[in-house]
Amino acid sequence: MRRNFIVFGLVLVATIAQAQSVLSPYTINGIGEISPVSVAQNSAKGDAGVSLADVWHINVQNPAALVANTLTTFQMGVIGDFRTIANETSSERNQSGSLRYLAMSFPIVRGSYTTSIGLLPYSSVNYNIVQQQVVGGSSAVATFNYVGEGGLSQAYWAHGIKILPGLAFGVKGSYIFGAVDNEIITSLSNENTFRTALIESTSYSDFNFSAGLYFRHKVKDETFLNFGLTHDLSANLTGERFARLERRDFGSRVTPVDTVINAQQSQFSLPTSFAFGLTLEKTNKYAISAEASIQQWDENSGFENDNTSFTQAIRLALGGQLTPDPADVSSYLKRVTYRAGFSYELSPYLVNGQEITDFGINFGWSLPVSRASTFDMAFKIGQRGTLENDLIRERYFKFTIGATVNDRWFVRRKYD
Repeated sequence: MRRNFIVFGLVLVATIAQAQSVLSPYTINGIGEISPVSVAQNSAKGDAGVSLADVWHINVQNPAALVANTLTTFQMGVIGDFRTIANETSSERNQSGSLRYLAMSFPIVRGSYTTSIGLLPYSSVNYNIVQQQVVGGSSAVATFNYVGEGGLSQAYWAHGIKILPGLAFGVKGSYIFGAVDNEIITSLSNENTFRTALIESTSYSDFNFSAGLYFRHKVKDETFLNFGLTHDLSANLTGERFARLERRDFGSRVTPVDTVINAQQSQFSLPTSFAFGLTLEKTNKYAISAEASIQQWDENSGFENDNTSFTQAIRLALGGQLTPDPADVSSYLKRVTYRAGFSYELSPYLVNGQEITDFGINFGWSLPVSRASTFDMAFKIGQRGTLENDLIRERYFKFTIGATVNDRWFVRRKYD
């Protein structure tokens, strides 16, 4: 069964990994939309996970909580998105899909030290915006087409170490890498032979580090109050920028005009962030979590001498999970883990001087498959932005489908 899960995962990766990220005008700023650090079991609870150490799933949010993983665990998942984008005069629909995560953990000292490696999205850029205006002193209309795609990923290596009974400490190092391509294509209504385009491409790479604490206090038999805290250090992503001007006809012919920027070094400043939460848990029965994260974006964030306006980014999550009876062999539905939650997010980018909020209703489940493995699903119905103040409203439906494989590896045989 483990082999079947891994083959299934590789097929999904090969099929979907090259798909575009979510098409959204709100990804035009900076390095795009910052992705939540989340896998299926977190997504179904509003992205909560800092304060719950799940024995059967990898905690990608708080490295300290990895000490609960006493088996070798492999997780992968893909995401799909259906979205309606509207302004005051029109709307359009689009859909997309992509690889969401790959992660693996295994114990070094069972119950005391667990390590994990994985690949997660860090940000996504995918927009196509058209703007028109009349050229001063003439009747000509200028059309500006803003197009962008790309994004950043993070490959991480995390360690969770038990330092006292009920208390664990964790560290995580991430290598952030990727590229963002932006184009501005300009055409005039009285010019039917060519268009001009400014093409800019920036490749990013750098390291980022975070630390976490996880404390588990016994309230009564099999009931615990858990506290989680993580801190991501600030970082400067090193970018190498290229830009050129092109002349394009209305067919497929492209003529390079001039190189504007060639291998220019730049930095995108990522601010420090904190996440914390509380979870009331009854072992193998239920868990209720309330969590928040804050990232201190300000005038020193982003590119140097950039005109982008920032505000403090906030994520709030309230969610829970319930397994009616994990030991019931007569009822499959009682062994399923059900999850639900709410999420609220304040974007770090100001648009037209306005804050952009995102609210979502989340739900999902984990279906047990063969021993300790599961088939994980998460769904989210949400809205970002508004039609007021010349902004854009996005209503969306997201789903995450993943697989989790648990097994005991690296065990020395006592008998041949």
